[in-house]
Amino acid sequence: MKEFIRNKLEKMLEEYKELSYADVERIGWVNLESTMLEGKKYWPSIWSEKLVDDNVLLVVQLTKWYFLRIMGATDCIGFLKFMGSRLSLLFISFY
Repeated sequence: MKEFIRNKLEKMLEEYKELSYADVERIGWVNLESTMLEGKKYWPSIWSEKLVDDNVLLVVQLTKWYFLRIMGATDCIGFLKFMGSRLSLLFISFY
């Protein structure tokens, strides 16, 4: 993952890391306005999903499309929020 992408994702994630478990669970999928980073257009999204073990996953991602929004690359980071706890685990991924 390129450093400028990771910096943008970490900045996006900062806005959400203090949310409660219930607030994170309600986010669903949110597509944000496209943004330019180092002269290239990226499409940011934020989404959450409740997992089987009652933890909730929050992900912020940036997608760069190469061909007609069919082929692209996505970088993402996020965290797991545990019910009844303020503890979260951070993960980093890219496709």
